[in-house]
Amino acid sequence: MPASVVARAVVAVTEDAVAELSRALSGLATYSSGGAFAGLRDLGVELQKDGTLAQNQFQLIAADLRNSAGVTSFFEDFADTAGKALDALEDSETGALQTAAADFQAQIQSLTDKIADKQSQIDELEERLTQQMSAADALLATMEQQYSYM
Repeated sequence: MPASVVARAVVAVTEDAVAELSRALSGLATYSSGGAFAGLRDLGVELQKDGTLAQNQFQLIAADLRNSAGVTSFFEDFADTAGKALDALEDSETGALQTAAADFQAQIQSLTDKIADKQSQIDELEERLTQQMSAADALLATMEQQYSYM
């Protein structure tokens, strides 16, 4: 298998896993609930343009002072949702991370098998060449003996 094919396969597997991970994290960053607070933004957490989250402590404190039970409920629901999202990513049969790991393992095994096949071909070629060189050496020795008799 040419290196470019392997590289494309690795990139495809990696892109799939990263896309799935990105969807999960995006869902968490934009999480909204049906409770007292619509989303993380109401509690001072905002998604930045660069993909990071920024937190305004004063907005969270103000929300907690206004409705402590609502903040607690929101974060309990958020933690439950985040846990389910991570569990889905790590699921042993369908999770993106496990699927990517299995795909990489299959590619590694395929490459290992191909390397073993190529090594076997090299060993056979080496054996044939050694036999041919031995035959050529024997022929040269015979020819030298015949020449010396003349």
